[in-house]
Amino acid sequence: MTTSPTSPPDVLLVEDDPSFAEMMRQMLGRLGCAVRYSRSVASAIEQVRRSAPALAFVDYYLPDGIGLDVLRQLASLAPDTLVIVVTGEGDERLALQALEENAFSYLPKPVDLAELGECLRDALEVGNLRSEIRRAREAAISGFLAGSSPAMRRIRAMVERVALSDATVLVQGETGTGKEAVAQALHFASPRATGPWVSMSCAATPETLFETEMFGHVPGAFTGATARRLGRFLSASGGTLLMDEIAELPLGVQPGLLRVLESREVLPLGATTPVAADFRLVVASSKPLFQEVAEGRFLPELYYRLEVITIELPPLRERLADIPELVRHFLPRLAARIGIPEPEPAPGFLESLHRYPWGGNIRELRNTLERLMVQSLDGVLRPVGLPEPRSQTPQSSFFGEKRRTVDAFEREYLIAVLQRTGGRLADIPAMTGISRRQLHNLLRKHNLVPSRSGAADE
Repeated sequence: MTTSPTSPPDVLLVEDDPSFAEMMRQMLGRLGCAVRYSRSVASAIEQVRRSAPALAFVDYYLPDGIGLDVLRQLASLAPDTLVIVVTGEGDERLALQALEENAFSYLPKPVDLAELGECLRDALEVGNLRSEIRRAREAAISGFLAGSSPAMRRIRAMVERVALSDATVLVQGETGTGKEAVAQALHFASPRATGPWVSMSCAATPETLFETEMFGHVPGAFTGATARRLGRFLSASGGTLLMDEIAELPLGVQPGLLRVLESREVLPLGATTPVAADFRLVVASSKPLFQEVAEGRFLPELYYRLEVITIELPPLRERLADIPELVRHFLPRLAARIGIPEPEPAPGFLESLHRYPWGGNIRELRNTLERLMVQSLDGVLRPVGLPEPRSQTPQSSFFGEKRRTVDAFEREYLIAVLQRTGGRLADIPAMTGISRRQLHNLLRKHNLVPSRSGAADE
């Protein structure tokens, strides 16, 4: 939480000793804090639910629990709140335990005013820095993902959470829905933002060049290889790699990608020693990847490696309320690129955009705006040349059949794997890339129990 000279820091004091609590309240008041007071874990959590404080000073021993209970609850209820645990004299072990559970700091009793002031200043500086970082991250995400519809708010919130990890992300959606924008938002809102941003289109790369494009090569690896080529994996080291249209990755190349994801090492063509590759992978697909697996065009082992986190983008026709915001987002950028003043939409222009089904999604909207801007002679955008509204033919949602198809594939795949391993569950993670926890969840989901013969019994 950001504080300012006109806004005293909001501090929650959790302490069951009335005399010590009064002393702490006076000291914190002298240091310019607005202090709230709780005597138990339950009342502290109730206060946090009403309003999250900037800081919380929490006694270790409380009538209905310990300070770590408050710390753990705050991690989910108010992650921006910094917690300072107050411990008894000689309780260094408890202080260390609190720090291991992400407490900001600790103070031993009796508390010294100077030490309290120093701890308070440090905590407020860190809190303000965190707030600035969070605002910068939100601005980076909003710069790529415009729209205030419920769907887009959920996607932005998910991107903000996921950006902080290195987990592989699968972005799915129709052509033109903004999959690359999601990948860029993930990169520029992440700790890897200062690292390289590298993208490759699996659909635009000839099959004969996939290996050298992905893995690179050393001089002499083949005729004409006179210089070293890093390849996309190593070029993205320290940053993010987007593999667009991953469904078009040739089946023969897929095991190589799987090995890289498992080992985090790349063996360039012609090399004998693998090279460590530190990159965050984002893959995008306009085809339902689970369907590609079910039809034998994509390795199931690789699919499970890529489906760590999935972000599904809705088509523009399902988020028409975002059109005004998207227009405001595109107009200044397009005007700067074309080299003309930013035009003004004519009355009724936005309503005309709402009546068009946008089969090409956001990409079609952007291209249409650019065409209308070029045609505009007086700086006013009119729906002249905009295709007439047409009735939209009924079509199933892009992911309408996902659950049924995925369930059928998962069940058949599990039965086949159980038969191959003779029902030995311990052998399956190494064979498939499915973690033990995920395996047991899938077996429970499909009511499958391996029999001694390796068949699957319900």
